[in-house]
Amino acid sequence: AAFFGRVENKAAGQKAGKGGDAVILESTRQANSGKGKPAAKIGPGDTIIIPPDSFHNVGKAIPAKYPSGTVAALGNVPNLRPAFAAWLTAKENPFFSQAMTNRIWSQLMGHGIVNPVDDFSSDNKPTHPELLAGLAQEFSASGFDIKHMVRCICASKTYQRSSVPVEGNKVDNKWFARMDVKVMAPEVLADSLAVALDEPGLNVNIPRTQTKVKGAGYPARTPRDHFVKFFKPAGDGIESTDYAYGVPQALLLMNQVSFNTGMPSVDRLATAPRPQAIEQLYLATLARRPTAQETSEALAFINKQPTAKEGLNGVMWSLVNRSEFVLNH
Repeated sequence: AAFFGRVENKAAGQKAGKGGDAVILESTRQANSGKGKPAAKIGPGDTIIIPPDSFHNVGKAIPAKYPSGTVAALGNVPNLRPAFAAWLTAKENPFFSQAMTNRIWSQLMGHGIVNPVDDFSSDNKPTHPELLAGLAQEFSASGFDIKHMVRCICASKTYQRSSVPVEGNKVDNKWFARMDVKVMAPEVLADSLAVALDEPGLNVNIPRTQTKVKGAGYPARTPRDHFVKFFKPAGDGIESTDYAYGVPQALLLMNQVSFNTGMPSVDRLATAPRPQAIEQLYLATLARRPTAQETSEALAFINKQPTAKEGLNGVMWSLVNRSEFVLNH
């Protein structure tokens, strides 16, 4: 707490924390805690003073101390957080490398070697302690290179396994016997739609009144921002394997005018041979070619429409509204 006692979240030209771009500052000027509650007062040097509403040690000056128990003893330096960041990311600190590699593993694999990822404790041991230790050592030796760690995990046979369950791993997948089916994060879904539809600006009409999502954390300025806010699941503890999208999100994808009638990716394929156009739509959305049956069904649908463009729009609509598109598997 002493390390962060001087921190203020102040928006440019406005009161602290009230809209605008957040600017995180450290100041020796006493900050107001808000909501009428007394804040821990800034003490001399690198200390804070326990406020009056605490149960113990009221008025005591507490120096900045690392979680390892070592007192920082920084004195009167203007900023305390750099010292804490240096301790946190030091190569000799085993906690940072393990926590970070476990988080990267969880993002890629669906759940962590320690799961939940924030619960490192003696009561929640890693399922594969040797693997976690090896990844942490590799991460530290690489200079905390996140791209290198992603490359290491993605090149593994474990990551490249199918998500299709087989006899023996249909229920519990804590041993990573198969790949977890994961839901695209709202940001990933927005960008995937922009690529698939060939719409860099993601032309999505979402009423602003529907984007006031609690805890969204930033103001919506673009159509993509509104889309992400609308699809952001509410509440804490949402896992990447939890399907948190509901009826409003499904209806939005189904009823968007641009997804039904005006997609640039379809316009470019309107005059192409129909089997080739269908294949291109599958590759753009599902990253695979259609099966013979899927091609036959799509051709039959297109042939019933007044124009090839209307038929291809319908095929595209069906692809972006199927579970295979919104899931990573």
